Formats: sequence, structure tokens, C-alpha cells
Amino acid sequence: MRIFVYYYLYDEVLRGMPGGPVKVFDLCTNLKSMGHDVVLFAPDNGCPETQTTAKVVKIPAFGIPIFGIIWHELLSLAASLLELRHGACSAVFVRITTSFVPLFMKSVTGAVLLTDVNDDPFYRYRETRGGMRLKLPLVRFCDRLNLKLSDAVFTINSKVKKALVGGFGLDEDKVSILPSGANTDIFRPLDRAKACAELSLAPELRYVCFAGSLNKWNDYPLIISAAKEILGAFPDVRLLLLGDLDDACRELIAGTGLGGRFILTGRVAQQKAAAYIACSEVGLSALTGAGEAVTPVKIFDYLACGKPVVAAMPRGTNDFFQDCEAVAVTDAGDAPTFLAAISRFLEDPERASRLGGQGRALILERFDRAAVARRVAEAAETSFRGSPPLGGK
Repeated sequence: MRIFVYYYLYDEVLRGMPGGPVKVFDLCTNLKSMGHDVVLFAPDNGCPETQTTAKVVKIPAFGIPIFGIIWHELLSLAASLLELRHGACSAVFVRITTSFVPLFMKSVTGAVLLTDVNDDPFYRYRETRGGMRLKLPLVRFCDRLNLKLSDAVFTINSKVKKALVGGFGLDEDKVSILPSGANTDIFRPLDRAKACAELSLAPELRYVCFAGSLNKWNDYPLIISAAKEILGAFPDVRLLLLGDLDDACRELIAGTGLGGRFILTGRVAQQKAAAYIACSEVGLSALTGAGEAVTPVKIFDYLACGKPVVAAMPRGTNDFFQDCEAVAVTDAGDAPTFLAAISRFLEDPERASRLGGQGRALILERFDRAAVARRVAEAAETSFRGSPPLGGK
């Protein structure tokens, strides 16, 4: 099949450096490896051409409110029409965004439309602030239209599925839960001694790892307060914080009085993140109440590296790990339970290692991103066979 893939993301920080929706990049690479002809239409920040083996058509992006999106829409349409000279597409996959281009391509080519929803759109609507609220009616209209006319809709957990079915009136059978999964070629068990040497970490120490980004979902106060207790109770433990931090986080770390035992790496590439995880005893994930419709990708990545996980999550977002002992799930914001779960893994390294191995096996069996791509391809092929092109041709 020939598959057109779309997403929109503008982040000035990513100008000239890799970043963006890694799941989309991996999906394109895996679909291509399956023999499909994949074309990714991507904004030109985040170096998308370096992150997938699929063909990338870069669309110039500008961070000007309203105008930036209109500009991207017009250029995406022009680029898509030009790409049709090389052959029509059979399927269109889009990470939900304010765009009519994917729907237009479905209309003119008879392709099936697959829409991926990575969070709760109704939460986004509620949290939209300032001048951005002016475009909210357009965003809601575009989302509703695209979802209603999609042949299949994918989302990350049952909580978001319930929101989509109830809020947009979608057929429940049309919405499938598609796990984020992990890239098991990158996130895999590595030799700890070599990883420590590569990263200049002392191999005689033990490490707990949190990989995250600054957003309203990650509960940095919980992570840092738990770290203060853990570092006090286990003198040989250090906390690895992967990702950017703001001044507020740095002040919290300074307030622990143990700042020298926090290792702040800044933003790192996926391969380097996998090496840091390899040095660690346990991976951490902590969501605030705002993360009520998020299932963190980092949990899949930790498990793929063979590490157990302690995850603080709002109820209803744990679709995939209920029967997995390698993931100790606590309620969001429950500091005592979160702390106790970390301590249990550190107190029993043999158990932690054994459960980490079980977690790796689970990822390989059910959550490898190659398997996720196969599900997308199967949905596209099934919908394409079952739905003749528009116009009855």
C-alpha cells in the first residue's frame, strides 16, 4: 500500500535538533520495512528526515499563531498534490491535528483515513488559554469532522476511548486502543559496565532513573520528594533525571540538601537514554492529575530495557500493566505508596532483575512497535478492501 502520514508540531527548541513524535517516526519506518510505500509530511523542525527511513516531505513551519497553521495547511496541501504525481495513496494516517488536508486526500483518492489520538482532546479544549481560545471552535469542528469521517480511530487507553465515543458520538467498534509500545531495537538490555563507562557513571553505585519532559503531566515534585527519602535511606543510590528541567525543579532539588546525588543529564537522544536506563535498577514514572488520559511511553521503554518500573498514574489509564508484576502502579500523588514501591525494588535486587526480565518478555510479546505497525497496516488493508473508493469506483 502507498500510505501518506501527517502530523503537525511546532517547537522552537527543536529547530535544528532531533525531536518530535517518535512513535510516528517509528511507525513510518516499520511500515516501510513491511514493504509499504510510506510518505511522511512533517514540519521542518525536529529533523524528521533523520528519524525515519521513510520518505520525508518537509513543510516549512513558523511559530506565528493562526498564520503558522494556515501556512502549514496550504503547503501541506500543495506538497500532497505534488506527491500524487508519483502515485495515489491507499491510506492516510494522521496524528490528530487541526488540518483538513488528510480528509481532502481521502476524498480525492478514495484512500482510507486512519486517525491517531494521543491524548484527550476535551482536556485540551478545557486547558486552552488566552488568544488560542479564538481558534477553539475551528479546532473542535475539525476534530469532530475528521473523527466522524475516519475509517478507523486509534487511541492510547480506554479512558481516552470512552471520551471519544461519548464526546463525539463515535461508534465504539470504530475506536481501537493502540499501545504506544517501544522500539526494541533501541530500548533493549545493554551491558551495564559498558554503559556506565560510556556515561562516566560510577559502576559501584546504584541508579534510579526518571526520563521525562517538562509538561503539566509529569509530577516532578513527587519525583524529587521521593528521591530525597530514597537517597537518604540508600547511600549508594543516585537519581538520574533525563530531560530538560526548569528553575522550579532545580530549586526543589536544591531544597533537598542532596543536590550532589541528583545527576541531571538534560535532553538526550534515545540511544543515550537506553544506556542510562541500562545503568539503573528501576525506572520511574509519575503523572499529575492532569495526566488522567496519558499512558507514558517511558514505561514501555523501561520495560524494553529489562528494568522494573514504579508508576504513579491516575486511575483508568493502566490498560496494559494490570497483570505485570514488573510495573508497580500507585495512584497519582500517593507519595507514601510510591516511595514504598521504589524501596521494595531497591531492597531486593534479585527480584527487581527477575521482574525486569519478565517486563522485557512482555514488551517483545505484545508491545513491540513493529507489532503496533502491523496492526495499523491490517486496519488500513481491511478498511480499504471493505470500503470502495468514494464515488463508487
